[in-house]
Amino acid sequence: MVVDYGFSGHVCRIELPAVGPDREPGVKSTRAVDDFLAGLIPLQARGKELRRWAMMTGLHSVSFVEYANITIAESLQGGERTGVTVTFTKEECRDRKEH
Repeated sequence: MVVDYGFSGHVCRIELPAVGPDREPGVKSTRAVDDFLAGLIPLQARGKELRRWAMMTGLHSVSFVEYANITIAESLQGGERTGVTVTFTKEECRDRKEH
């Protein structure tokens, strides 16, 4: 997990791997990452779901779920998940250009 902090010192972005350790020893799954994320940022902290959309470019695609407080992006390559990024929409990341 990679955590980026904003100018305020609060978390602005979290990057997670495609799969993580499951409950069974030696097993990794996308469900384990989804379960971890559900515990880390429960539905009430995410806010109301606003919309879902996806972008595709050849084999690469990204699907998004936008909530009032966060956006979850799932990157895929040929239908296989390659990573998950959570962006806190109300926090300005240090690497974003200022307006």
